[in-house]
Amino acid sequence: MIKDADVFIGVSAANLLYKKMVKSMAADPIIFAMANPESEIWPEDALKAEARIVGTGRSDYPNQVNNVLAFPGIFRGALDVRAKKINEEMKKAAAYGLANLI
Repeated sequence: MIKDADVFIGVSAANLLYKKMVKSMAADPIIFAMANPESEIWPEDALKAEARIVGTGRSDYPNQVNNVLAFPGIFRGALDVRAKKINEEMKKAAAYGLANLI
């Protein structure tokens, strides 16, 4: 499921994403590991696995993408289009939107 993916958005639990999984993604992957207090992958591990952009929900990292910024945008978009569920395309659009702010 992660192989050849452009973006990973994690909003669930710690240690679900491994370096080998990041390496299996498309070139220059974007990783937003937002789980707290421990993210799906540590930012330094994602970078070692050649992630192009890494964001975390942790406030002790300089690349923090605070939940207050990320989650409302995803949900606002879902509500605006009356979506019944949040699909991969929506997550990808949110990730690219955040990446464009950098």
